[in-house]
Amino acid sequence: MILSKLLLDWKSLKSLSIKGVYGIHKLIYSLFPGEKRSFLFYDRPECRFGKEILILSEMQPLLPPVGILQSKVIPDSFLENSSYAFQIMLNAVKRNSEGKLVPIIGKEEAAAWFLSKQNSWGFEVIQDSFEVFETGVQIFEKGETKITQSKASFRGVLRVTDRSVFKQSFEQGIGRGKAFGFGLLQLIKTN
Repeated sequence: MILSKLLLDWKSLKSLSIKGVYGIHKLIYSLFPGEKRSFLFYDRPECRFGKEILILSEMQPLLPPVGILQSKVIPDSFLENSSYAFQIMLNAVKRNSEGKLVPIIGKEEAAAWFLSKQNSWGFEVIQDSFEVFETGVQIFEKGETKITQSKASFRGVLRVTDRSVFKQSFEQGIGRGKAFGFGLLQLIKTN
């Protein structure tokens, strides 16, 4: 896997006419020609100079027309630790009794939802480290359609419980909305 950081200053953003989530989505997709999405990305919200976008991919992205792209290969050994500090933004939704997707609203409901799904992602969260630090919506226009996605951001320390499932969660992302910046499991080794 390759971890890249795309840095776009305000001038670059203006020259690319990037407006919002869908503009970032189109730019990232342009760096990976082909039909299959083989990457995840996360648009870091706090960036003074413009945009900083993390990209996790199977292959090296193309160079963007503007901005700075920094990439490095993640060694296989990186995923062999037993615990990691983590952060992730997820499209927080669930199916209601009628089978429709409905948003998860509020930090308490988001925490309960996350904790109920953690084992299916190959890890468990160390409870006293776990925090839901943001909830809300992501709204953007795609053509004539306005799209609203529920979001929740989580962080803490996790312990790996199933290495192969954990590796898949890291490489393929977690949950829905990956094409729009959700699901990238950001990890830092803790031991």
